Amino acid sequence: MSSSESHDFTLADGRTMAWCEYGDASSSHPPIFYYHSFPSAGCEGGLLHETALKLHLRIISPDRPGYGDSSLFDAPRTFLTYPADIIALADHLKISQFEILSVSGGSPYLLACLKEIPKDRCLGGTSVSGIYPLSLGTKGMAFMQRAVMFVASWTPSSFVGTLMNSQLGAAARDPDPKKLEKAVMDNAKGMPERDRLAFEKESFKPYMINGLRAAFKTDGSGAGFEAGLYAADWGFKLEEVDATRLRIWHGKLDTNVPFQMAEKAAKLMPAAKTTFLDGEGHSVIAWHLEDILKGFVPAST
Repeated sequence: MSSSESHDFTLADGRTMAWCEYGDASSSHPPIFYYHSFPSAGCEGGLLHETALKLHLRIISPDRPGYGDSSLFDAPRTFLTYPADIIALADHLKISQFEILSVSGGSPYLLACLKEIPKDRCLGGTSVSGIYPLSLGTKGMAFMQRAVMFVASWTPSSFVGTLMNSQLGAAARDPDPKKLEKAVMDNAKGMPERDRLAFEKESFKPYMINGLRAAFKTDGSGAGFEAGLYAADWGFKLEEVDATRLRIWHGKLDTNVPFQMAEKAAKLMPAAKTTFLDGEGHSVIAWHLEDILKGFVPAST
């Protein structure tokens, strides 16, 4: 299992932004910013390490605000405030061009970056099992995910954070790491078969559990605030995204983010390249990681 020390720096507004790095640090290809799932943190990006090494790709995996070692955003925050943080991190690391890989709840941030960041800086990105605006419909969404989105639509983010913290926080912060692992694996028993089997893979399970542990390192405020963002108006329309730079991967049996949501999103972004997979659920990244990362390798190499 790979590991990476957490790095951090101070943003102009005084917040701390933290990240982990994986893959090939000496890669000649543009680095890839990995936008983790929900709720999680940058250490989730460790699941890319071995494959990224093989393909000579550098992975930079930031903790979003309120997760891991990144400060919660005190000022008004939307998905559209995040591109400025990424540009600040890229500048700090002296990265002139980059790409983005997002998974599940990280995808709105990818779309915001494709809208806000010029294509000569952000070369493109891939959304894997990404969530899209709830206005596209939640039919087929698993009960727990739908319940979180419903509560987030009608209550303050602090309440949602407290609720999620009560469910996961104690296990995440327990000195015995097996407490959280048991909670995750018990939950996995109710998943579609393909997703349940993904959580039996040692190339996947530890990183998802560690990401969840880091997400609730202090409390559930980061998760609560982010749930509110998913449930609210996103501040931009999908039609405004430069989808010529976008690749979409989605499983047709996904119950976390139903396929019909991704299908409708793709129709609003017809320039995007889509890969829709029969027989796959939400854990596409666990089963198709190498093919997904190959999409970031220039054809000439």
